[in-house]
Amino acid sequence: MMLYRTSIRNSPFIGVYVATGGGIAVVPPAAPKGFASRLTELLNLRVLRTTVGGVSSVGAMVVMNSNGIAVPWNVEEEELIELKRSGRLIGIVETKLTSLGNLVCANDHGAIASPLLSRKDVRQLGEILGVEVCQLSVAGYDLVGSAIVTTNSGALVHLSTEEEEKRKVRDILKVKTETGTVNGGYRFVRAGIVPGEKGAFVGNITTGPELMAIREALAPQ
Repeated sequence: MMLYRTSIRNSPFIGVYVATGGGIAVVPPAAPKGFASRLTELLNLRVLRTTVGGVSSVGAMVVMNSNGIAVPWNVEEEELIELKRSGRLIGIVETKLTSLGNLVCANDHGAIASPLLSRKDVRQLGEILGVEVCQLSVAGYDLVGSAIVTTNSGALVHLSTEEEEKRKVRDILKVKTETGTVNGGYRFVRAGIVPGEKGAFVGNITTGPELMAIREALAPQ
């Protein structure tokens, strides 16, 4: 699995800006064209360019897999038009908590949602993503979408995640699960990683040992 150090607008927290899943990347228009083209060239991801809810932090707003894309209630009509180009089910989750990417992580096997979301929200997410959605805190935090980065092959979780929590993550997402950090010790790993199935972009201040842990966690077996 190839890992590529990079940044967006001089920020190593690239995962805040980009959402990926099922071979598609949603990238804000503010991201450099070269960044988007490298997603296609190096990670083999089809790129859609849009804000969500009028903001560029798409990775914090959207959760997606091969079945669907879940977006918050404040998504705008022109944004929906671009997202529908994915050919996926686009579903609006009617919660006041708009940062779905920080609250949910998903792959094609399962999804983990924050305990902050209601049962209705969890039901909606399951219908959109087409997988079972379980609620769980990780390492004492409810922002599980920030604390976990996953593909269909593996998951990297917050460094302070306990063994029992790791087991639950593994059982829900049905992938091998490891702990780690990104960007020189940052524990909310999703913020610094843009994952694909055969490679990933990581923040440009990620260290060598962190790269090894990320590769071990996310690489196909």
